[in-house]
Amino acid sequence: MAVLGEKGGRASLQEIVILESKTWSPPFDCKALVTVVGGGASGGVAKSAAATGSNAAASGGAAGGIATSLLQLDSSVTYTATIGAGGAATVTSGATDSGAGSAGGNSSFSGSGITTMTANGGGAGNGTYNASSTATASGASGGTATGGTESNITGGGSGTATGATSGNGSAPATGGGAVSVLGIAYASGTASYSGSGTAIAL
Repeated sequence: MAVLGEKGGRASLQEIVILESKTWSPPFDCKALVTVVGGGASGGVAKSAAATGSNAAASGGAAGGIATSLLQLDSSVTYTATIGAGGAATVTSGATDSGAGSAGGNSSFSGSGITTMTANGGGAGNGTYNASSTATASGASGGTATGGTESNITGGGSGTATGATSGNGSAPATGGGAVSVLGIAYASGTASYSGSGTAIAL
């Protein structure tokens, strides 16, 4: 995503949100605060069988980065906005299937006379299944950002999920990371289960 508008808390004369990749020229010469957001990733998936000692774990997808620049845009220049897609969901069909999610796509804004801004997509979540021991799904890393003259902020990551039980299957999962729209890229926490019996931990 790319957002063009005025910097600060004042109402902007015009705000333009670009949600698909395209070339674009402003209707007039202007100063604009341009924000580029990378695509968020999808989380991993894992299924645990109701069998003694079996465990599954899945981690959420990470958020994309954000690059922000205060730019002087020229109506005679054609700029290119590339919009990264969100990570596609992973689908499994077996009783104990697991798999990683998909990373988010990279977004950018470029053109003559400006530094190219790039906001990389978030990292994919992970999923794992273990029939007889601990299952650990590592967390995902947030997308980085470059080229912003005002800020380049990495997206929030996701926490690690760990499933271990002495009874029937456990299946902990973590949430996804948050994009830093308000300047803070929050990461999700970790999740774990190590008791006995059947359990799902979020």
